Order: sequence, then C-alpha cells, then structure tokens
Amino acid sequence: MNEKYIRKIKLLNETIWENKVSKQKIDKWLENFQEEEMNEALYLLSQFIYYSEFSVEKLLEALYRDIFKYQIIYEIRKNNKDTLDHEFLEEQFKDHLKNTRFVSLGNPSESSATMMGLMRKINNLPNNLFISEEKLNSNLGDIKHFIFVDDLCGSGSQAVEYSKKTLPELKVKYPNSKVWYLMLVATKTGKEYIINNSRFDYVGSIHELDSSYKCFDSNSRIFTNKEDDVDPDKIKIFTGKYGKNIWRQILRNKDPNINPLLLKQICDKHKHGFGDGQLLLGFHHNTPDNTLPIIWCNENYIDWKAIFKRFNKIYSL
Repeated sequence: MNEKYIRKIKLLNETIWENKVSKQKIDKWLENFQEEEMNEALYLLSQFIYYSEFSVEKLLEALYRDIFKYQIIYEIRKNNKDTLDHEFLEEQFKDHLKNTRFVSLGNPSESSATMMGLMRKINNLPNNLFISEEKLNSNLGDIKHFIFVDDLCGSGSQAVEYSKKTLPELKVKYPNSKVWYLMLVATKTGKEYIINNSRFDYVGSIHELDSSYKCFDSNSRIFTNKEDDVDPDKIKIFTGKYGKNIWRQILRNKDPNINPLLLKQICDKHKHGFGDGQLLLGFHHNTPDNTLPIIWCNENYIDWKAIFKRFNKIYSL
C-alpha cells in the first residue's frame, strides 16, 4: 500500500481528526475491502474532510453573528433611515433577540440538541431562548423569529419535507414571525432546493459546497491531485457495490417485506450516500448519511466496520 497515504492519514489524525482514527481502527476498516481495493480505499480516506469540535464552534459563532445578527441589524437600519447609532441598533437587536427561539430538531439525544448547546455556550445566549421541537405546540407569546439550525444540508429533501409538515401550523399560530433555516454546511444544489421548495422565510449557510465536492463529479476535487495508482472509475464501482449492500441490509432490517423493485431503486439511488450525496465529510458529533456509506456504516446487524461512525437515525425514504 502507498506509504504516502498512510503518512497523510497519520498527520490528519494527529492535527485535525482529534485522534479518532487509530492504526488499529484503519486496519479493521480495511478488512471490509478486497486486497486490490485497499490502496484506493486509503486514498479516499486521505481526502476526508473533518469538522472538529473547534471548527463546529467557530461555524456556530459565525452562523449567529454573520447571518442572524447581521440580517436583523440590516433590517433595523433599513427601517430607521440607515442609522449608524450603535446604542440604538444594539437596543433594537436585543428586543428581537428576546423574542427569538432557537429550535432543536428531534429528541434531546440527537445532534441538533448537541449543536444548540454549543451555540448557546459559544455565543453567550440565555437558556430560555432555546426550545425543543415539541415546545412549538406551547403558547410562546409574541415570537418574532424561529431559528432552526442544522449541521449539513445534502439533498435538501428532509428540510423541505419537515417544513411542509411543521411550518403551516406554526405560521398560523405565529403569523408575524419569521422562520429561519440555518446550516453550518450546505451543498449548493441542496440549499437551492430548500429555497425554492420549502416554507422557510430565510435559508442560509456558512459553507457552501459546489459540485466539485462530490466524489464522482466530472470536476471532483477528490481526484485532482491523485497518484497514478488511483482509478476513479474503479473506486466508483466498488464503493457503489458496498454502498448498495449496506443500504439493502438497512432497509430489509427496517422492513423485511419491502418490495424488491422498490428496494433496488432506493439502493441504487443512495449507494454513494443519501440522495446520491457522494460526499467525504464528517463532523465531531456525527457523520452525515450523504457521505459514502463505506465511511459511516455502523449497524450491529451489518458486517461492516466504520471509520467515522454515524450514530444513525433512519428517515423514511
């Protein structure tokens, strides 16, 4: 195997990956592959983008300051003859903030709740501004802003589905509120899909990923500086093969009687990550399912060893 990839992975692990990938873990992960696939599997791993806890904190800081607060201040200025009175702007912003609720998606054990805890700490915000999803059914008073925060938008389909399910009732109950959907990282196509098809009033992100972040796109940056021993077509075939098998077992575990034709269609669609994400990235707190399944598959009923585990929640497909 190419020692260059091993040295790069070792360096990444010591400097960026928070020592999550030991040599023993790499060896176990490589056992998933045929011997002739191992070198290229290592190459893929050497291209993995990892957002450490420090990086996530900085993204949450920027999300609050550069998107939310900036937009509010801009609106206040626009409605007050472009005033530059700092004290006035801060006082008006505090009034908006007091009537803002940051909403944690899902249950308290999921990554959204973890991010909300970090957002509160990093931006020095009071506890009462943060609520769980179930609290949306309560009488919260005169709320001006509901802020939904997510780590990654891949295809955008889940956010659109969520908005159509949750927002109509929310907007009836709080007709004067503005509903935001803010993401740390978003694919360009996924973000545009949310903007064009969801019911959120504002959609924003800190990092936006173009198509070059997809492993097998014609302009993929993953293979820009590849060695001669790396064949993208071969990698696409074997990652797709394993990805289909992983999804097949996940879906059959969920529904043993699933229609075989539907099973094939879903596996073909998601073999390189949910929604054909083709991503190679993960966060300190979790790995998104838009990333190649060979990276994150972590199910006890599947004979596969993850390298960056996904603490899974299976959505309807």
